[in-house]
Amino acid sequence: MSDSLVDTLRQPRLSRLLDRLAQRLRSHGVLQNSITLRNVTPTERSALEALTAQPSRGRHFTVDVAELESFLLSSGRCLSLAELVEAAVGESLRDIARRKQCDSAAWNDVIDGAARSVKDRQKLSEWLQQKGQSGHLKKLATDPEAAARLVSDVLRVTAELPKPIGDAVPLSVFAADTCGDAHALDSGTSLGRLVIGAAAALAGDEPPRSAGERRRVWESVGIVPDEMSATVLVWNLRADDASLVGQTLNRHADAGEPLRLTFAQLRRHPAREFRVPAGRSVFVCENPAVVAAAAAELKTAGGPLICVDGQPNLAVLRLLTLLADNGQQLVYHGDFDWGGLRIANFLMRQLPIEPWRYRADDYVPSPGGRKLKGSPVAADWDAELGHRMQAAGTAVDEESVIAGLLADLRWLT
Repeated sequence: MSDSLVDTLRQPRLSRLLDRLAQRLRSHGVLQNSITLRNVTPTERSALEALTAQPSRGRHFTVDVAELESFLLSSGRCLSLAELVEAAVGESLRDIARRKQCDSAAWNDVIDGAARSVKDRQKLSEWLQQKGQSGHLKKLATDPEAAARLVSDVLRVTAELPKPIGDAVPLSVFAADTCGDAHALDSGTSLGRLVIGAAAALAGDEPPRSAGERRRVWESVGIVPDEMSATVLVWNLRADDASLVGQTLNRHADAGEPLRLTFAQLRRHPAREFRVPAGRSVFVCENPAVVAAAAAELKTAGGPLICVDGQPNLAVLRLLTLLADNGQQLVYHGDFDWGGLRIANFLMRQLPIEPWRYRADDYVPSPGGRKLKGSPVAADWDAELGHRMQAAGTAVDEESVIAGLLADLRWLT
């Protein structure tokens, strides 16, 4: 190796070429193709022409790497362009490239192995591959070994998801059971961020970007992030006195007062026996306004009534599951709009629940009523209902049919 050639390549006027050659060697381990230096100065051009024995014109100078190496070899000035570049920068660049390639292969092995292990869960497998391709995993783990441990933890936790509708648990309890640490799945931990992303993939949802979205994703797989905030609105439902929930239900029913029960109460102190009058169903509505009207007009002479208050949370589903397991007949009414039909479809797919004044013949739109918005939804329980709603293009809010609902809720005395 000619020391003078090394010194030549180290000159400031060839620094851009040396940097580009070193970068390519560091990244790929080989030198090939061509390198174009843009807007070269006269000093740079003179040095490049002297090094390559190639005249040039224009603002840019293109160096054919193979031709440069061939010229240097034929002149006896070096044995290898790669060795020359390494000598000029003082680093074993090809070793760096080999380590990078081995490291990249190790990272790929982590992802590919994990994705193959859950190939029967396609959404989770695809999510793992996407995490690997995006480089997100590298931001959370220092090296492939740490990544393998992290991914293993993710797979162990997600193997327990989703929880059956009646077996939802608080996030802290789930974390303690699966990780041995009640805070292991908090949003600030690497494992927590990955698991909730996997949970979103399992639920066919987008990755959450806010606290509200994180709550929704957790609930979609049967995990309650805050068991005190998930509540269910109840009116005139009675149960056995052996549990705190039963005692609370009975005292409020005696007063004809609506009650909100938390998921925590339903989990820790569930009623086992519900006291529904013979021949009566447990009525379920979508909107709190129905509960308010029932309590104001019927006092203690009606019900029982449960409100899902929009999209059912896990407190709602826990109570409805307890009632179904107790042999109670459940019937549901909601808004005649696409959102209402989606809620009803969800409930009826999860629970033995029947429609309540919620069929095609019950849909009576008013002139000038609220326009239907969004994509049409087919009602699982009545194929004609969605067609009639789409044809009319008008929503019917639950509040506008309260009189008929209260007639059903009233106890005849």
